[in-house]
Amino acid sequence: MFDHESIASVNPLATRDEQLANIRQIYPPEREALGVVAIGIELVDPPRRT
Repeated sequence: MFDHESIASVNPLATRDEQLANIRQIYPPEREALGVVAIGIELVDPPRRT
C-alpha cells in the first residue's frame, strides 16, 4: 500500500514503521497472502438541491 499511497495520507501522526506494525496486527502474513482489494470513489455529479 505504501508503495502507492503516501504515509501521511494514511495516518499523518505515525511513522511508516509504526503504521506497518499496526497493519500487521490486523493483517498478519497469512491474511496478507490472500491479496488486497482497493476501491476508489469519485463524485461525478454535484449534489442536487431539493
